[in-house]
Amino acid sequence: MYTDRIEFTSIGGLLKGITLEDIQLGISVCRNPKLANIFYRLELIEAYGTGIQKILDSYSESEFKPQFVTTENAFKIILPNLNYQKKSIKIREDIIVYDCPENKILEFAKTHTQFTRKDVQDTFNLSQTTCGRILNRMKEEGQISQHGKGKNTFYILNKEK
Repeated sequence: MYTDRIEFTSIGGLLKGITLEDIQLGISVCRNPKLANIFYRLELIEAYGTGIQKILDSYSESEFKPQFVTTENAFKIILPNLNYQKKSIKIREDIIVYDCPENKILEFAKTHTQFTRKDVQDTFNLSQTTCGRILNRMKEEGQISQHGKGKNTFYILNKEK
């Protein structure tokens, strides 16, 4: 889960003989008919082959569209968050900066030698989960580094190269 989208990945790919175009038309072939029947009887699914069409219909009025990625061994669907809006701030005529949590945290980090998740969480009124996800993403992107463990964990802004 991301702020701007959610991604689902299914290992195994599409069944032999079924294409991406087929599933977008509503064609459905059960990989496990017994399991599908149980889900249907438990009312966890409404009908076979209707999910993709419902997803496409829900995005029909939106400028954002779901993305489908298929390989021989996996199927992935990326659903944009229709409630997500990137806010931009114009600094100069030629520079636009996006007002996102990462940029706010980077500005915060510039004024703090080191900081904790709790510092960021309280400063920006974020949930613990959201804050942890953002800090992990920033760490993976090399923007910040993590030091210590457990309650002694803190972060430091990485110097720009």
